[in-house]
This record gives sequence, C-alpha cells and structure tokens, in this order.
Amino acid sequence: MGRPTRQKQSNIRNLANWKAAQAEARILAEEQQRGSTQNRRATLPAASPRQLNGRLTNGPRRSSTPRSSIATSSQAVKRKLRSLANIIYFSFLLAFFGNNKHDGAEAACQAQGAKLSGFQTTDESMRATHLLRAVINQASPGANTVAWLGGIRKASCPTVQSCTPANSYQWTDGHTTGTAGFTFGVNQPDILGGVQFCLTQNVHAKVDSGLTSAQWHFFNGNLDDVECYATLNTYLCGKVPN
Repeated sequence: MGRPTRQKQSNIRNLANWKAAQAEARILAEEQQRGSTQNRRATLPAASPRQLNGRLTNGPRRSSTPRSSIATSSQAVKRKLRSLANIIYFSFLLAFFGNNKHDGAEAACQAQGAKLSGFQTTDESMRATHLLRAVINQASPGANTVAWLGGIRKASCPTVQSCTPANSYQWTDGHTTGTAGFTFGVNQPDILGGVQFCLTQNVHAKVDSGLTSAQWHFFNGNLDDVECYATLNTYLCGKVPN
C-alpha cells in the first residue's frame, strides 16, 4: 500500500502516563483496603488499570456511613481511574498513542513487560480496534489511525508471489500462533517497493464497519504491510496473563 496519511497530533508521554497509572492504582487500592480512619467498615473494592471498563460497586456489608457518602466515594474513584488517560488496558492488551517507528514501538512495549501484540483470532483483532479507537479519540477525536502490531514478513516470503497473504507474515510476540488473526485488506500484503516488512492495523475512529482508506480499500480492523521506518501514532502491546 502507499504510505499512511499523516495527521497532526500532540506528543503524549505514554510511558510516563502508564507508570503513573500503576502508581495511582496501587495507592487507591491501598487506601481502599485500609479504609478511612473514621469508619474502617466502609470500604470500596480494590481497583486497577485493568478495570477501566469495569463497574465499581459497594459490597453487601453493612456500614454506618451514609449511602450518599459511599456513592460519592465510589464516583470519585471512578473519576480518578478514568483520568489515567491515553492508556486503555483490557484483556492483557495495551493501546498507546504516541509517534513511533516500529522499533520504537516495540521498545516502548518491552519497557512495560509486554511486546507488540499479535492476534490469535479475528475476535481479538476486533477488540483491539475498540481499544485503539478509544485512545485515538482521546488524543485526536474523529481521526482514523494505523497502529503498529507485532508481526514481520517471513524471510522465506520475499515477494507477493512466494506466499499466500495468510502465510507471508509471522507473529513476533512469542505466544500468538496460527494464521486466523491475519485479516489483511484487499490485495494486501503487497510489499510495495520491496520495503514493507512490518505489520499494522487500520482503525476507524467511529464504527466497526467503517472504510478507513478509500484509496486502498481498507476497512476497520484490516491489516496491512508498511515499511518499518514509517512513523505511526498508535501501537498495540500485549502481555501474557500471569
């Protein structure tokens, strides 16, 4: 394909934000476990960045603290977690906004104990677009994006004719297997110019069925090959469950 469209964007320090998110979540969890000094029986469930899309509710325990106070505290915790912006953590996937070449995105993932992610299934691929959509809409509302993934062209497939699309790439995260996640766009990967060896995903800013590139006929979720030295504004990291 041709080079992805470049868009104006601010440079967000994602790694620092993620570390801050971890620290904030630990502090919130510790405070919730200890309870207030005035009433230790009124506590909230511990929360982490993985629960950004979850629901925080009070347990069935009895407490002398007024319901309105508990509700207010719960809402405050929710707001605090939501403020840990520009990072969405769900099902062991981390979606980031920030300008990087492929190697830079991989290094950023590894700094978090993760790697650029692959997709085991098409369902996982679609869930990833939801995460990336949330991130890009925080940083640049309404903009489509192309995100780095953990895939590289096989050395045994140097040309379009040498392998089928599903067999021309391999996942590099160390745990994703198979070819079900390789959902390429029309006539892709085309190794345009003989230099497109890295893997990306197209993400529509609004809908799952949206066309992200009329020129190249890419739809939301379609994979594509891109030169590894291109600068993209989003990337997807994956972590193996502990």
